Amino acid sequence: MTTGLRTAIVGTDASSRRAAIDRIVVIGSGDVVRKKIWPALQANGHGIAKVAVYSLEREDPLNTLPHSYYRVAADSRLPLDVLKADGFPFPRTLSVIATPSACHVGYAKQLAPYCRVAVEKPLAANGDNGFEVYPIDHKLFNADVLAAVDDYQSNPSRLREVRHIGACFYEAAGISHGRVQEDGIADVQHHLLVPLLAMFKPDGAAPEIAIESVVVAVHEPDGAGRFQAASVWTASRIRGWVTRDGCRATFDLRQAKGAPRDHKAIELYSHRGELLRSVDMGETGWQAHARVLAELLKPRPNMRYDLADGVAVMKLIDHSRSIARVERPYPFGELPDFLE
Repeated sequence: MTTGLRTAIVGTDASSRRAAIDRIVVIGSGDVVRKKIWPALQANGHGIAKVAVYSLEREDPLNTLPHSYYRVAADSRLPLDVLKADGFPFPRTLSVIATPSACHVGYAKQLAPYCRVAVEKPLAANGDNGFEVYPIDHKLFNADVLAAVDDYQSNPSRLREVRHIGACFYEAAGISHGRVQEDGIADVQHHLLVPLLAMFKPDGAAPEIAIESVVVAVHEPDGAGRFQAASVWTASRIRGWVTRDGCRATFDLRQAKGAPRDHKAIELYSHRGELLRSVDMGETGWQAHARVLAELLKPRPNMRYDLADGVAVMKLIDHSRSIARVERPYPFGELPDFLE
Protein backbone atom coordinates (compact mmCIF):
# COMPACT_ATOMS: atom_id res chain seq x y z
CA MET A 1 0.00 0.00 0.00
CA THR A 2 1.25 3.48 -0.87
CA THR A 3 -0.13 6.43 1.05
CA GLY A 4 0.41 10.08 0.15
CA LEU A 5 0.18 12.08 3.36
CA ARG A 6 -1.93 15.18 3.09
CA THR A 7 -1.77 18.49 4.92
CA ALA A 8 -4.69 19.13 7.28
CA ILE A 9 -6.94 22.13 6.63
CA VAL A 10 -7.78 24.32 9.62
CA GLY A 11 -10.81 26.48 8.88
CA THR A 12 -12.35 29.56 10.39
CA ASP A 13 -14.00 27.69 13.26
CA ALA A 14 -10.59 26.78 14.60
CA SER A 15 -8.90 30.11 13.97
CA SER A 16 -11.67 31.95 15.82
CA ARG A 17 -10.85 30.02 19.01
CA ARG A 18 -7.30 31.31 19.61
CA ALA A 19 -8.04 32.41 23.18
CA ALA A 20 -5.45 31.58 25.83
CA ILE A 21 -6.16 28.09 27.17
CA ASP A 22 -6.04 27.62 30.94
CA ARG A 23 -8.51 24.76 31.47
CA ILE A 24 -7.97 21.05 30.75
CA VAL A 25 -10.57 18.30 30.55
CA VAL A 26 -9.25 14.73 30.53
CA ILE A 27 -11.47 11.97 29.14
CA GLY A 28 -10.41 8.68 30.75
CA SER A 29 -8.55 7.61 33.89
CA GLY A 30 -6.49 4.61 32.79
CA ASP A 31 -2.75 3.96 32.85
CA VAL A 32 -1.83 6.77 30.45
CA VAL A 33 -3.73 9.31 32.55
CA ARG A 34 -2.53 8.05 35.95
CA LYS A 35 1.12 7.46 35.03
CA LYS A 36 1.78 10.12 32.38
CA ILE A 37 -0.79 12.91 32.04
CA TRP A 38 -1.58 13.33 35.75
CA PRO A 39 2.07 13.69 36.86
CA ALA A 40 2.59 16.14 33.99
CA LEU A 41 -0.36 18.21 35.22
CA GLN A 42 0.94 18.04 38.78
CA ALA A 43 4.24 19.49 37.63
CA ASN A 44 2.10 22.30 36.15
CA GLY A 45 4.44 24.64 34.42
CA HIS A 46 1.56 25.44 32.07
CA GLY A 47 -0.54 27.93 34.02
CA ILE A 48 -3.57 25.64 34.25
CA ALA A 49 -6.33 27.14 36.39
CA LYS A 50 -8.83 24.26 36.43
CA VAL A 51 -8.86 20.55 35.63
CA ALA A 52 -11.79 18.18 35.08
CA VAL A 53 -11.96 14.43 34.47
CA TYR A 54 -14.64 12.31 32.79
CA SER A 55 -14.41 8.60 33.55
CA LEU A 56 -16.46 5.40 33.85
CA GLU A 57 -15.21 4.69 37.39
CA ARG A 58 -17.81 4.91 40.17
CA GLU A 59 -15.22 6.44 42.50
CA ASP A 60 -12.74 9.09 41.43
CA PRO A 61 -9.45 7.13 40.96
CA LEU A 62 -7.28 10.24 40.84
CA ASN A 63 -5.96 12.37 43.67
CA THR A 64 -3.20 14.81 44.68
CA LEU A 65 -4.46 17.46 42.27
CA PRO A 66 -7.63 19.55 42.73
CA HIS A 67 -10.13 18.75 39.97
CA SER A 68 -13.77 18.22 39.12
CA TYR A 69 -14.85 14.64 38.51
CA TYR A 70 -17.76 13.54 36.33
CA ARG A 71 -18.77 9.91 36.07
CA VAL A 72 -20.25 8.90 32.70
CA ALA A 73 -21.64 5.66 31.32
CA ALA A 74 -19.87 3.86 28.49
CA ASP A 75 -20.62 5.38 25.06
CA SER A 76 -22.80 8.07 26.61
CA ARG A 77 -23.06 11.73 25.79
CA LEU A 78 -20.72 13.94 27.81
CA PRO A 79 -22.57 16.46 30.03
CA LEU A 80 -20.98 19.46 28.36
CA ASP A 81 -23.57 21.90 29.73
CA VAL A 82 -22.60 20.95 33.29
CA LEU A 83 -18.92 21.37 32.41
CA LYS A 84 -19.48 24.86 31.05
CA ALA A 85 -21.57 25.85 34.07
CA ASP A 86 -18.77 24.63 36.36
CA GLY A 87 -16.31 27.15 34.95
CA PHE A 88 -14.91 25.60 31.78
CA PRO A 89 -15.60 28.12 28.98
CA PHE A 90 -14.94 26.22 25.75
CA PRO A 91 -12.68 28.77 24.00
CA ARG A 92 -10.26 28.43 26.96
CA THR A 93 -10.47 24.63 27.30
CA LEU A 94 -8.28 21.81 25.98
CA SER A 95 -9.85 18.34 26.00
CA VAL A 96 -7.49 15.35 26.02
CA ILE A 97 -9.06 12.02 25.02
CA ALA A 98 -7.16 9.13 26.61
CA THR A 99 -9.68 6.28 26.47
CA PRO A 100 -9.54 2.94 24.63
CA SER A 101 -9.32 3.78 20.94
CA ALA A 102 -12.79 2.45 20.11
CA CYS A 103 -14.22 5.46 21.98
CA HIS A 104 -12.04 8.13 20.36
CA VAL A 105 -14.31 9.03 17.45
CA GLY A 106 -17.46 9.42 19.53
CA TYR A 107 -15.86 11.70 22.08
CA ALA A 108 -13.95 13.71 19.47
CA LYS A 109 -17.16 14.38 17.53
CA GLN A 110 -18.85 15.66 20.68
CA LEU A 111 -16.01 17.95 21.71
CA ALA A 112 -14.42 19.16 18.46
CA PRO A 113 -17.13 21.71 17.50
CA TYR A 114 -16.59 23.55 20.79
CA CYS A 115 -12.99 23.38 21.97
CA ARG A 116 -9.47 22.27 21.16
CA VAL A 117 -9.19 18.47 21.22
CA ALA A 118 -6.16 16.18 21.44
CA VAL A 119 -6.46 12.42 20.92
CA GLU A 120 -4.06 9.80 22.25
CA LYS A 121 -2.83 7.28 19.71
CA PRO A 122 -3.91 5.17 17.92
CA LEU A 123 -5.92 7.90 16.26
CA ALA A 124 -9.45 7.15 15.10
CA ALA A 125 -10.62 10.57 14.03
CA ASN A 126 -13.22 12.24 11.89
CA GLY A 127 -11.88 14.40 9.07
CA ASP A 128 -14.22 17.38 9.30
CA ASN A 129 -12.35 20.49 8.23
CA GLY A 130 -12.41 23.38 10.67
CA PHE A 131 -12.30 21.26 13.81
CA GLU A 132 -9.27 22.00 15.95
CA VAL A 133 -8.26 18.38 16.60
CA TYR A 134 -4.67 17.34 17.24
CA PRO A 135 -3.26 13.80 17.30
CA ILE A 136 -0.99 12.80 20.19
CA ASP A 137 1.93 10.41 20.02
CA HIS A 138 3.90 11.07 23.19
CA LYS A 139 6.95 9.15 21.92
CA LEU A 140 7.33 11.85 19.28
CA PHE A 141 7.90 14.22 22.22
CA ASN A 142 10.63 12.15 23.84
CA ALA A 143 13.56 14.56 24.12
CA ASP A 144 15.88 12.83 21.64
CA VAL A 145 13.11 12.03 19.14
CA LEU A 146 11.82 15.59 19.18
CA ALA A 147 15.34 16.94 18.69
CA ALA A 148 15.87 14.66 15.67
CA VAL A 149 12.51 15.53 14.10
CA ASP A 150 13.08 19.26 14.58
CA ASP A 151 16.59 18.93 13.15
CA TYR A 152 15.42 17.18 9.98
CA GLN A 153 12.41 19.46 9.58
CA SER A 154 14.71 22.49 9.88
CA ASN A 155 17.47 21.03 7.67
CA PRO A 156 15.74 18.98 4.95
CA SER A 157 18.94 18.66 2.89
CA ARG A 158 20.17 16.12 5.48
CA LEU A 159 17.40 13.75 4.43
CA ARG A 160 19.21 13.20 1.11
CA GLU A 161 21.91 11.28 2.97
CA VAL A 162 19.42 8.83 4.50
CA ARG A 163 18.92 5.56 2.64
CA HIS A 164 17.72 3.22 5.39
CA ILE A 165 15.92 3.55 8.74
CA GLY A 166 16.05 0.73 11.26
CA ALA A 167 13.98 0.95 14.42
CA CYS A 168 13.15 -1.28 17.35
CA PHE A 169 10.76 -0.97 20.25
CA TYR A 170 11.42 -3.91 22.57
CA GLU A 171 9.69 -4.11 25.95
CA ALA A 172 10.46 -6.69 28.61
CA ALA A 173 6.98 -6.21 30.07
CA GLY A 174 3.78 -7.67 28.70
CA ILE A 175 0.28 -6.18 28.84
CA SER A 176 -0.59 -5.04 32.36
CA HIS A 177 -3.54 -6.62 34.14
CA GLY A 178 -6.69 -4.55 33.68
CA ARG A 179 -5.48 -2.79 30.54
CA VAL A 180 -7.44 -3.03 27.29
CA GLN A 181 -5.41 -5.11 24.83
CA GLU A 182 -4.48 -3.57 21.47
CA ASP A 183 -2.33 -5.32 18.91
CA GLY A 184 1.33 -4.37 18.60
CA ILE A 185 0.89 -2.78 15.18
CA ALA A 186 -1.59 -0.17 16.42
CA ASP A 187 -0.23 0.13 19.95
CA VAL A 188 3.52 0.18 19.27
CA GLN A 189 4.36 0.44 15.57
CA HIS A 190 2.43 3.72 15.68
CA HIS A 191 5.32 5.07 17.80
CA LEU A 192 7.77 4.17 15.00
CA LEU A 193 5.71 5.21 11.97
CA VAL A 194 4.93 8.70 13.30
CA PRO A 195 8.56 9.85 13.83
CA LEU A 196 9.42 8.36 10.42
CA LEU A 197 6.64 10.40 8.86
CA ALA A 198 7.51 13.57 10.76
CA MET A 199 11.21 13.47 9.84
CA PHE A 200 10.32 13.28 6.15
CA LYS A 201 7.95 16.26 6.02
CA PRO A 202 10.18 19.25 6.80
CA ASP A 203 8.02 21.80 5.00
CA GLY A 204 4.67 20.09 5.44
CA ALA A 205 4.88 18.44 2.02
CA ALA A 206 3.64 14.88 1.81
CA PRO A 207 6.12 12.01 1.81
CA GLU A 208 5.06 8.77 0.20
CA ILE A 209 5.12 5.70 2.42
CA ALA A 210 4.69 2.10 1.26
CA ILE A 211 4.34 -1.06 3.34
CA GLU A 212 5.82 -4.11 1.61
CA SER A 213 5.74 -6.89 4.21
CA VAL A 214 4.47 -7.52 7.74
CA VAL A 215 5.12 -10.42 10.10
CA VAL A 216 3.43 -10.84 13.50
CA ALA A 217 3.27 -13.22 16.46
CA VAL A 218 1.91 -13.45 20.00
CA HIS A 219 3.96 -14.31 23.07
CA GLU A 220 3.20 -17.34 25.19
CA PRO A 221 1.80 -16.72 28.69
CA ASP A 222 4.06 -15.17 31.30
CA GLY A 223 4.82 -18.07 33.62
CA ALA A 224 4.95 -15.80 36.67
CA GLY A 225 1.51 -14.38 35.96
CA ARG A 226 2.72 -10.78 36.12
CA PHE A 227 0.98 -9.86 32.85
CA GLN A 228 -2.15 -10.74 30.95
CA ALA A 229 -2.32 -13.73 28.65
CA ALA A 230 -2.14 -11.99 25.29
CA SER A 231 -5.06 -12.31 22.89
CA VAL A 232 -3.54 -9.90 20.33
CA TRP A 233 -0.30 -9.78 18.36
CA THR A 234 2.51 -8.71 20.67
CA ALA A 235 5.42 -8.69 18.18
CA SER A 236 5.62 -7.37 14.64
CA ARG A 237 8.04 -6.44 11.89
CA ILE A 238 7.07 -3.95 9.17
CA ARG A 239 9.26 -3.33 6.12
CA GLY A 240 8.74 -0.80 3.37
CA TRP A 241 10.03 2.47 1.99
CA VAL A 242 9.52 6.21 2.23
CA THR A 243 10.26 8.70 -0.53
CA ARG A 244 10.48 12.46 -0.59
CA ASP A 245 11.62 14.76 -3.44
CA GLY A 246 12.97 11.81 -5.39
CA CYS A 247 14.98 10.44 -2.45
CA ARG A 248 13.98 6.99 -1.31
CA ALA A 249 14.87 5.21 1.93
CA THR A 250 13.91 1.73 3.04
CA PHE A 251 12.76 1.04 6.59
CA ASP A 252 12.60 -1.95 8.92
CA LEU A 253 10.48 -1.42 12.05
CA ARG A 254 10.54 -4.07 14.80
CA GLN A 255 8.62 -4.32 18.07
CA ALA A 256 7.99 -6.91 20.74
CA LYS A 257 6.44 -7.19 24.18
CA GLY A 258 7.80 -9.87 26.48
CA ALA A 259 11.26 -9.25 25.02
CA PRO A 260 14.53 -10.18 26.78
CA ARG A 261 15.14 -6.51 27.66
CA ASP A 262 13.97 -2.98 26.99
CA HIS A 263 15.51 -1.34 23.93
CA LYS A 264 13.90 1.50 21.96
CA ALA A 265 15.78 3.35 19.22
CA ILE A 266 15.70 4.64 15.65
CA GLU A 267 18.84 4.48 13.52
CA LEU A 268 19.39 6.24 10.21
CA TYR A 269 21.98 4.98 7.70
CA SER A 270 23.67 6.27 4.55
CA HIS A 271 23.80 4.42 1.22
CA ARG A 272 27.17 3.02 2.34
CA GLY A 273 25.64 1.58 5.48
CA GLU A 274 27.23 4.20 7.75
CA LEU A 275 25.26 5.14 10.85
CA LEU A 276 24.23 8.78 10.44
CA ARG A 277 22.22 9.19 13.61
CA SER A 278 20.96 7.08 16.50
CA VAL A 279 17.81 8.35 18.20
CA ASP A 280 17.07 7.18 21.74
CA MET A 281 13.38 6.41 22.36
CA GLY A 282 13.92 5.05 25.86
CA GLU A 283 12.87 8.11 27.88
CA THR A 284 10.24 7.09 30.45
CA GLY A 285 8.07 8.96 32.93
CA TRP A 286 5.75 11.89 32.39
CA GLN A 287 8.12 14.46 30.86
CA ALA A 288 7.12 13.70 27.26
CA HIS A 289 3.48 14.29 28.12
CA ALA A 290 4.46 17.56 29.80
CA ARG A 291 6.03 18.67 26.50
CA VAL A 292 2.87 17.59 24.66
CA LEU A 293 0.66 19.64 26.97
CA ALA A 294 2.96 22.66 26.74
CA GLU A 295 2.73 22.54 22.94
CA LEU A 296 -1.04 22.04 22.92
CA LEU A 297 -1.52 25.13 25.09
CA LYS A 298 0.25 27.40 22.61
CA PRO A 299 -1.91 29.63 20.36
CA ARG A 300 -0.83 27.58 17.32
CA PRO A 301 0.37 24.15 18.40
CA ASN A 302 2.99 22.39 16.30
CA MET A 303 2.59 18.68 16.98
CA ARG A 304 5.08 17.91 14.16
CA TYR A 305 2.35 15.94 12.40
CA ASP A 306 -1.29 16.83 11.85
CA LEU A 307 -4.72 15.25 11.81
CA ALA A 308 -4.51 14.18 8.16
CA ASP A 309 -1.13 12.56 8.87
CA GLY A 310 -2.67 10.73 11.81
CA VAL A 311 -5.46 9.39 9.61
CA ALA A 312 -2.90 8.33 6.99
CA VAL A 313 -0.89 6.47 9.65
CA MET A 314 -4.05 4.64 10.72
CA LYS A 315 -4.57 3.58 7.08
CA LEU A 316 -1.02 2.23 7.01
CA ILE A 317 -1.73 0.37 10.24
CA ASP A 318 -4.96 -1.09 8.86
CA HIS A 319 -3.16 -2.20 5.70
CA SER A 320 -0.36 -3.72 7.76
CA ARG A 321 -2.91 -5.72 9.72
CA SER A 322 -4.53 -6.93 6.51
CA ILE A 323 -1.32 -8.33 4.96
CA ALA A 324 0.30 -9.61 8.16
CA ARG A 325 1.75 -13.12 8.07
CA VAL A 326 1.20 -14.81 11.43
CA GLU A 327 4.10 -16.82 12.85
CA ARG A 328 4.02 -19.29 15.74
CA PRO A 329 3.90 -17.99 19.34
CA TYR A 330 7.23 -17.16 20.99
CA PRO A 331 8.29 -17.78 24.60
CA PHE A 332 7.80 -14.88 26.99
CA GLY A 333 11.23 -13.37 27.66
CA GLU A 334 12.57 -14.15 24.17
CA LEU A 335 12.25 -12.64 20.70
CA PRO A 336 10.38 -14.43 17.90
CA ASP A 337 12.61 -15.86 15.19
CA PHE A 338 11.69 -13.14 12.67
CA LEU A 339 13.18 -10.49 14.97
CA GLU A 340 16.47 -12.27 15.66
